[in-house]
Amino acid sequence: MNKHFKKLISVLLCLAMLTSFLSLTVGAISADEGLSALRAQWSKGYGPNKGGYSIDYSYFSPKKGNADTTKYPLCIFLAGAGEGKYDGKELTANSFPYWSADEYQAKFQNAGGAYLMLARAPEPVYWDTAPASSLKAAIDDFIEKNPNVDSERIYILGWCLGAVGAANIASKYPGFFAGAILMCMRHAITESEAENLKDTAVWLVHCKNDSYSLYNTYCVPSWRNLREHTSDLNKLRLTTCSSAPTAAALLNHNVWDYIVYDCSKPAGCSDLNTVDGKGQTQNNVSAINWLSQWTNEKEEEESSCSCDCHSGNSFVRFIWQIKVFFYKIFSVSSKRVCACGAKHW
Repeated sequence: MNKHFKKLISVLLCLAMLTSFLSLTVGAISADEGLSALRAQWSKGYGPNKGGYSIDYSYFSPKKGNADTTKYPLCIFLAGAGEGKYDGKELTANSFPYWSADEYQAKFQNAGGAYLMLARAPEPVYWDTAPASSLKAAIDDFIEKNPNVDSERIYILGWCLGAVGAANIASKYPGFFAGAILMCMRHAITESEAENLKDTAVWLVHCKNDSYSLYNTYCVPSWRNLREHTSDLNKLRLTTCSSAPTAAALLNHNVWDYIVYDCSKPAGCSDLNTVDGKGQTQNNVSAINWLSQWTNEKEEEESSCSCDCHSGNSFVRFIWQIKVFFYKIFSVSSKRVCACGAKHW
């Protein structure tokens, strides 16, 4: 290939990349545009058959084009009963798509965004009895299809029966999830489960007067066992309230809006109180910031990485992508693997 023609092609490709980058940056969707606009950003996916079930899901991707080498966290949400009645209801039945809004995505540390997955329970089999292996197969398949997912920053969240499923899969696959948020969970975490969760950051959210997920029956023993078995009390958090909105006919049950709005909007919960595993009160709480600080041993490696692929500045990351592009075209250097394990080409 002619040397000058080769340079011309590379310049044109760089211009195309820059145009794509700018359009994606400017076109971010704000929470003010409403849930319909936010949900329109989501796509549909289907996991392989495992344990007798193929788990389907809705998902949001923060990836900004094929040249984006950023490693993004993955947050998986499991809903309560009734939100998986038919394909797509997992997305329209709740407000978690708010987490795909630009201002929510910007809160994720070291990435400026996160993959989001709303998995649908194979109802009439709910998340409290659905095989954990079926959901794990769907998650593994999603990660394989989306190599920008940071396997060290995978988080599981659930409410009501979804929280039961979230606790179940997190305890069955120790170390796979860096953090979990369990809201009005209708299950008491046992000592053996707590032992499996000892290295996982866990946040319980519960109303003391919940008429369905009874606080003393489910939350109190869960909190006790988690505190007794955790390897780090700083990784535990408990939020309680004395009243919460009614969910269907269930009194004081809807505490999940508190997390949906990232603890920044009134959720109709009175006497909210949040403490860590040491019993110390936590103020100015952000669920997203709390989740995204927990990793599985990768943070130190990334901080010492010599490249700019982990920069929180999107423009700096873009310049790094241009450098990689030129390295590939002109063979300036041999095949590289980042210090954190990311493959650049």
